[in-house]
Amino acid sequence: MCLGVLWQIVPPAFAQKVSLKYDKSADFAKFKTYAWVPGMPVADPTLDLYIKGAVDGMLAKKAMHKAAPEQADLFLTYHAATDGDVNANAFQDPTSITTGTALPGQTIWDSGPAMGASAGFIRKGTLSFEMFDRSQHRLVWSSRASVKLKEKRGERLDQLDQSMIKIFKGYPPGS
Repeated sequence: MCLGVLWQIVPPAFAQKVSLKYDKSADFAKFKTYAWVPGMPVADPTLDLYIKGAVDGMLAKKAMHKAAPEQADLFLTYHAATDGDVNANAFQDPTSITTGTALPGQTIWDSGPAMGASAGFIRKGTLSFEMFDRSQHRLVWSSRASVKLKEKRGERLDQLDQSMIKIFKGYPPGS
């Protein structure tokens, strides 16, 4: 399926379960920029670019702009379980720089501060996205879609498109 079809309103062809969680105290109006951070992406690099490109396009329509990690309001990551279950854990803040001086409770050999992940255990057929407030180092939004995957590649792309449309329909919350 080409990227252009992603933006069309398409009746749901595949039953999907979508869940949304967000921090009700977060001011989503202040978030204008985001940066991608590593998660547990699909193994196919072309499909990974497709997913990120589609999300970039959807967020641009919501006045969100991609930025360097040091300037981003949010960190955005995704986790995909296509061929089996995965366990997605915390990721490192990419703006944390080791200067040779340890933070309290750390040694100079420790990695940067970890930001927790809500994805946890992800079952086959699930696509999960998370947004973290960079300045507060906390999760503010997450959504996931689960579906019984079709065998044919074209049908799987249709399912992927539908999942991402449904997921980002819930961002920002209350829109």
